[in-house]
Amino acid sequence: MASCGHSWSWPVTPEVRALGLGVAALRYASLGYAVLPLEPGGKKPHGMLGDTGGVHLASRDPRVVRAWWSAHPAANIGVPTGLVNQLVVVDLDTKGGYDGPGNFERLRAERGWALPADLAIARTPGDGWHSWFRLPPQASWCPEKPAITAGVDIKGDGGYIAVPPSGRMVHLADSESSRSEEIPVAYEWVTGCPCSPPAAPGWLPGWMAEKRAASPDVPVRQRGTGDDDDLTDIAWRCVHARDDDLKTQKDKQLIPHGKRNEVLYRAGCILMLKHRNEGAAWSRLVAINDTMTAGPLGKRELNVLFRSAAGWSWGRIAELNQVWTASLEATRSLGL
Repeated sequence: MASCGHSWSWPVTPEVRALGLGVAALRYASLGYAVLPLEPGGKKPHGMLGDTGGVHLASRDPRVVRAWWSAHPAANIGVPTGLVNQLVVVDLDTKGGYDGPGNFERLRAERGWALPADLAIARTPGDGWHSWFRLPPQASWCPEKPAITAGVDIKGDGGYIAVPPSGRMVHLADSESSRSEEIPVAYEWVTGCPCSPPAAPGWLPGWMAEKRAASPDVPVRQRGTGDDDDLTDIAWRCVHARDDDLKTQKDKQLIPHGKRNEVLYRAGCILMLKHRNEGAAWSRLVAINDTMTAGPLGKRELNVLFRSAAGWSWGRIAELNQVWTASLEATRSLGL
């Protein structure tokens, strides 16, 4: 049990039998984190969320969380990183022969970076580490930085992590008998608690702004090339930009030249899923168009684009409502 008194294991109760990992998902939501269901034993967004949306459908509404996990109690728990949860995670990996923890410690020693005393760290089933840090309230963006150095990722806007007590199936091989098997291994908190992760140290924003390490053994995906993930990340940043940044046009060149329509369409979809209100989504999209593109779309063209995004979004919302309604009814029938 952490010093705060939070325990991340539960006795078997009727609620645990009904919700499974959902009891932990509700704990994260009560701490202010938006969560999403992941595939049982995996890290991909759960199939009940559909083929699109994924991390952007995360919710901290306990009614939604109960609905998801009453339908699928074995679903792992995902927590989005970046501005949506004011959270940045340093992910240290040991898979594929990488020594993420060792590389990070060597880099810290070289640069003289100190860590807070009150760290919140979870161990992953692959024997890696997730170190949680709170973003400052004034943060306007938190870039995702895969492979910033070998075995080290920074999880930010548009990303997410699986969290304790979620589990993964880990492959074990016996070299002597040539037998192999898979066993379930859980994510676990080894120090601290997500109720009070430390503030991001002063060196972390500067590190996030650096280019990823150029090394032949580190896969580097070029940003700003217009691939689908990149455009969705940009749309996510536009949607969550601070009002002050919109007013000052701080990110006037954020949307790449030639990708304006695609990014604005994705931003419209995210806004609709977030607000479920066309007026609020439209107002924000107009502000993004006016302040975050070098050449804004005309209002008529923007409206055509928004009508298309709204049509897709209402369809997704209807599908999700069917799942949630059925799951809520099941939850009520159990008296939860």
